[in-house]
Amino acid sequence: MPKYVTKKDCLKHGFIKTKSGICKITLLERYYLKGWLEYGNEKYSAQDRFKAAEALQQDYEMSRFMLISASGARQKIDCNMANGIEELEFICEARNRYFEAIKQIPDEFLSVIHKICLEGVEPELPNGLSDRRKLELSFSYKRDLCRGLDRLVQHYMLK
Repeated sequence: MPKYVTKKDCLKHGFIKTKSGICKITLLERYYLKGWLEYGNEKYSAQDRFKAAEALQQDYEMSRFMLISASGARQKIDCNMANGIEELEFICEARNRYFEAIKQIPDEFLSVIHKICLEGVEPELPNGLSDRRKLELSFSYKRDLCRGLDRLVQHYMLK
């Protein structure tokens, strides 16, 4: 017998109700909708940070790092040399853009940005902490995310 799913469970797993129906949103979109991308530099808006994070995501996905990290994953190789060279150039350009963007982010913000923007998971909080300390750490992760995204906004605005 299927388990009843509550509204709280749906929200926890990233589902929201819109005018067109129920849809799944990413963790980054959830942060944006909750106003958690407002904690950075005042000269950048939450929308600027969201667009910079999306640009980083796009460069990461186009660089095909996921295929390399998958164990035993093999990609079909096209025997047509022209298509293979064009695809390889496309991947190399995406990787160059990704690495240039990552260089702009300080090391202390990089892990939070990677977790939330690229992996789509919440940073883990250590066990055994009080509720107040968990809230403080959660808020500091959100601040670090915004401060790192501010660097990405600067990087992508220059282009």
